[in-house]
Amino acid sequence: NNLYSFQGHSIEARIYAETPDHNFFSSTGRIEYLHIPSGPFVRVDSGISTEVEITSNYDPMIIKVASWGENRNIAINRLKSTLEEMVISGLITNTSFLIYILTLKNFNNGKYDINMIKSMSNKNLYNKENVSLLISSAIKLYQINNT
Repeated sequence: NNLYSFQGHSIEARIYAETPDHNFFSSTGRIEYLHIPSGPFVRVDSGISTEVEITSNYDPMIIKVASWGENRNIAINRLKSTLEEMVISGLITNTSFLIYILTLKNFNNGKYDINMIKSMSNKNLYNKENVSLLISSAIKLYQINNT
């Protein structure tokens, strides 16, 4: 007599204000622009918004994203799509790193352990937040110089 049955698969990613390319050191700054996508079978929990200052005085976790699918691959693809659509400019986050993890064959096949992250720590991963940070900084500087 089973009261509960498991159906499907869910996965969660936690977005931190940190720099994966620099040993996950905390990142600080003002959120200049924020776009948090939504969709079916995706849940986003966050307490941040545009113009919020992220300081080193608090936990650097800023957003949690969870997805569900009929199987692991569907859940991973939903999570990956959500993270790819997310835009957080003004500070560096681990979003690109999370997307990269979700593309790894071993991760998708469930064949990974904590050493996977350690072996990747010296890789210089593409970081769209760095580009966003530079662009938002340039826009802000332009606004300051022209007002």
